Amino acid sequence: MTHTAAKVVQQLLIQEGVGANSGDWRTFVHNVTDEGDRVLFVRDGPNRMDGINQRTGEPSQHYGVQVTSRSPVAETGAQKLLAVTKFLTEQATRKTVAVDSKNYLVHSVQLVSSVLPLGQEEKNRRFLFSSNFAATIEEL
Repeated sequence: MTHTAAKVVQQLLIQEGVGANSGDWRTFVHNVTDEGDRVLFVRDGPNRMDGINQRTGEPSQHYGVQVTSRSPVAETGAQKLLAVTKFLTEQATRKTVAVDSKNYLVHSVQLVSSVLPLGQEEKNRRFLFSSNFAATIEEL
């Protein structure tokens, strides 16, 4: 794939209104920034190889993606990540996503770990929650 799975999932969350480009629940990819109180971070995780596609002979894999929410109120951060999890696992099936000039088909996203509380940041005391996913994505 031209773009990382995290970038595709970030764009999917923004495209579908679960994340945002600015304001509350601004959705960042790869970098953790101190900017904003209510934000989402999307990062790549370990991929899982799942054999060979019998039709094409290409290796089949699920791309690892981690989504983290940050909020000054624990319940708000947990609820937002639960909403992201519900969207990704129940509605992000066969969704087309454009990233720059490339198009991707998100076939499905499976939850690998439940919402995990990560505690509070030392400096700003905002609460962090994280979930891990395995995504099947195809570049079109």
